[in-house]
Amino acid sequence: QVVCDVTAFGNSGPLQGRSYTDALVQALSGIADTTGDPSGPPTLVGLPILEFSAGIYAATAVLAALRVRSRCGVGQDIDIALFDCAISTL
Repeated sequence: QVVCDVTAFGNSGPLQGRSYTDALVQALSGIADTTGDPSGPPTLVGLPILEFSAGIYAATAVLAALRVRSRCGVGQDIDIALFDCAISTL
């Protein structure tokens, strides 16, 4: 069995289980501070960029897990966090 879970902060750690939106994670991670006019306020990216990034990571991880399952018969539990994707994006 291959299970993929996409959450804001993952299934472990101090912020686990909190349901933050893409925009809130952009603000918390500092992405909003790196975009827009340098002399202006923090600006959100116009698209849900962290959700897109998480989707790409999730799809890649699921494909790798399916390959492992077909070769070894072992399932995988995949945990993708939007915050981790934000740090990677920075």
